[in-house]
Amino acid sequence: MRTIRITIPKEGKKWRISINGKAPYARLTATTSYALVERKILASLASWAKEKTKISVKYSKDTTNEGMYDNLYESLYVLACFLEDYLSSSFALSKYKKYYPEFAGEKYQ
Repeated sequence: MRTIRITIPKEGKKWRISINGKAPYARLTATTSYALVERKILASLASWAKEKTKISVKYSKDTTNEGMYDNLYESLYVLACFLEDYLSSSFALSKYKKYYPEFAGEKYQ
Protein backbone atom coordinates (compact mmCIF):
# COMPACT_ATOMS: atom_id res chain seq x y z
CA MET A 1 0.00 0.00 0.00
CA ARG A 2 1.23 3.48 -0.89
CA THR A 3 0.60 6.30 1.57
CA ILE A 4 0.32 10.03 0.97
CA ARG A 5 0.00 12.29 4.01
CA ILE A 6 -0.57 16.02 3.85
CA THR A 7 -0.65 18.24 6.91
CA ILE A 8 -2.38 21.56 6.47
CA PRO A 9 -0.37 24.22 8.31
CA LYS A 10 -1.37 26.91 10.70
CA GLU A 11 -1.14 30.38 9.21
CA GLY A 12 2.38 31.36 8.19
CA LYS A 13 3.75 27.80 8.23
CA LYS A 14 4.57 25.43 5.36
CA TRP A 15 2.52 22.49 4.11
CA ARG A 16 4.03 19.08 4.89
CA ILE A 17 3.74 16.24 2.40
CA SER A 18 4.98 12.73 3.14
CA ILE A 19 4.94 10.02 0.48
CA ASN A 20 5.40 6.42 1.63
CA GLY A 21 6.68 7.51 5.04
CA LYS A 22 9.79 9.19 3.67
CA ALA A 23 11.08 12.53 4.92
CA PRO A 24 8.42 15.18 4.37
CA TYR A 25 8.52 17.78 1.64
CA ALA A 26 7.64 21.37 2.58
CA ARG A 27 5.62 23.61 0.28
CA LEU A 28 4.19 27.11 0.70
CA THR A 29 0.74 26.59 -0.88
CA ALA A 30 -1.93 23.98 -1.44
CA THR A 31 -1.46 24.24 -5.20
CA THR A 32 2.26 23.45 -5.07
CA SER A 33 1.56 20.65 -2.59
CA TYR A 34 -1.02 19.09 -4.90
CA ALA A 35 1.29 19.50 -7.91
CA LEU A 36 4.08 17.67 -6.07
CA VAL A 37 1.85 14.71 -5.24
CA GLU A 38 0.44 14.63 -8.76
CA ARG A 39 3.93 14.67 -10.28
CA LYS A 40 5.17 11.89 -7.98
CA ILE A 41 2.17 9.66 -8.69
CA LEU A 42 2.21 10.17 -12.44
CA ALA A 43 5.99 9.67 -12.64
CA SER A 44 5.72 6.22 -11.08
CA LEU A 45 2.33 5.27 -12.50
CA ALA A 46 3.31 1.73 -13.52
CA SER A 47 4.62 0.70 -10.10
CA TRP A 48 1.84 2.44 -8.16
CA ALA A 49 -0.95 0.98 -10.28
CA LYS A 50 -0.58 -2.44 -8.64
CA GLU A 51 -1.16 -1.25 -5.09
CA LYS A 52 -3.82 0.64 -3.20
CA THR A 53 -3.14 4.25 -2.35
CA LYS A 54 -4.06 5.70 1.04
CA ILE A 55 -4.69 9.45 1.10
CA SER A 56 -4.62 11.19 4.48
CA VAL A 57 -5.13 14.95 4.91
CA LYS A 58 -4.74 16.30 8.43
CA TYR A 59 -6.58 19.60 8.89
CA SER A 60 -6.00 20.05 12.61
CA LYS A 61 -5.10 18.01 15.67
CA ASP A 62 -8.53 16.33 15.72
CA THR A 63 -9.69 16.54 12.09
CA THR A 64 -8.47 14.23 9.33
CA ASN A 65 -9.86 12.97 6.01
CA GLU A 66 -8.66 9.55 4.93
CA GLY A 67 -9.46 7.10 2.19
CA MET A 68 -7.99 4.13 0.36
CA TYR A 69 -8.24 3.87 -3.42
CA ASP A 70 -7.40 1.31 -6.11
CA ASN A 71 -7.37 3.75 -8.99
CA LEU A 72 -4.60 6.38 -9.06
CA TYR A 73 -6.70 8.86 -11.00
CA GLU A 74 -9.43 8.51 -8.39
CA SER A 75 -6.79 9.18 -5.72
CA LEU A 76 -5.81 12.44 -7.43
CA TYR A 77 -9.47 13.42 -7.80
CA VAL A 78 -10.17 12.73 -4.11
CA LEU A 79 -7.07 14.65 -3.05
CA ALA A 80 -8.38 17.67 -5.00
CA CYS A 81 -11.70 17.27 -3.17
CA PHE A 82 -10.00 17.06 0.23
CA LEU A 83 -8.04 20.25 -0.54
CA GLU A 84 -10.77 22.16 -2.37
CA ASP A 85 -11.07 24.82 0.36
CA TYR A 86 -7.39 25.65 -0.11
CA LEU A 87 -7.07 25.39 -3.92
CA SER A 88 -8.27 28.05 -6.33
CA SER A 89 -11.64 27.09 -7.80
CA SER A 90 -10.29 27.05 -11.37
CA PHE A 91 -7.38 24.78 -10.39
CA ALA A 92 -9.66 22.39 -8.47
CA LEU A 93 -12.18 22.30 -11.32
CA SER A 94 -9.46 21.47 -13.84
CA LYS A 95 -8.37 18.52 -11.66
CA TYR A 96 -11.96 17.32 -11.22
CA LYS A 97 -12.45 17.33 -14.98
CA LYS A 98 -9.09 15.71 -15.66
CA TYR A 99 -9.34 12.83 -13.18
CA TYR A 100 -13.08 12.21 -12.92
CA PRO A 101 -14.80 13.89 -15.87
CA GLU A 102 -18.20 12.20 -15.41
CA PHE A 103 -18.71 13.69 -11.96
CA ALA A 104 -17.23 17.10 -12.72
CA GLY A 105 -19.45 17.50 -15.75
CA GLU A 106 -22.59 16.94 -13.69
CA LYS A 107 -21.59 19.00 -10.67
CA TYR A 108 -20.23 22.10 -12.38
CA GLN A 109 -22.46 22.74 -15.40
